[in-house]
Amino acid sequence: MILQPIIENCLKHGLDVNHLNPTINLDLIIENDEFLICTITDNGKGVTTTESKSKDGGVSLHNIDERLMLMNDKISSESFITISNLSNDLPNLAGTKVELRIPLIYL
Repeated sequence: MILQPIIENCLKHGLDVNHLNPTINLDLIIENDEFLICTITDNGKGVTTTESKSKDGGVSLHNIDERLMLMNDKISSESFITISNLSNDLPNLAGTKVELRIPLIYL
């Protein structure tokens, strides 16, 4: 449920019907037995500052960040979501990268 809004944002905002060879990648890595690092990248048009602060995208990303903070048992003011643009060799925008730091909970 945490990944769904991010994947939907890739499809809705990053990739359009005219995009050649649309791609979404999902990479998962465990970091120091504390976090699951989930990196989602697409090869779409990237994110502008206006889009990243828009009401639609901002609410879902804010809610995800709050959930991840609640899962973390340490008091921290850090954000658990990082969003950045990817660029190619030209350097043109070549997609978006979203990284989630999901606290691991051991029972």
